[in-house]
Amino acid sequence: MANTFLLKTATNLTTSLATKYTADTSSLDAAVIIGMTFCNKHTSSVNVYCKLVTNSSSGENADDIMLLNDVAVPAGSTLEFCSGNKLVLQADDTIQVKASVASKIDWSMSIMEIT
Repeated sequence: MANTFLLKTATNLTTSLATKYTADTSSLDAAVIIGMTFCNKHTSSVNVYCKLVTNSSSGENADDIMLLNDVAVPAGSTLEFCSGNKLVLQADDTIQVKASVASKIDWSMSIMEIT
């Protein structure tokens, strides 16, 4: 098994949930989210959202869940999510993100893919 470390980024999140990462079934056994940040570039607070969409249709991991829901990021601040914790994704699971105000949040996610 080989491990590959990746950084995914997106500038100016929109107000609609958008897929920013998909664990690729053709080459992965699993992916581990090591960290995630949301940086507020606005002059006032902006709320952020992060959803895990699972590929499973049955079993313990069959439900899509909100990882962050309506969490405020103060003006000029960065929210760090998963700090010290890890989140395992299985093949074809996706991460979706959005913000309450368009074009004011930059996002990043560090991942270790296991092949």
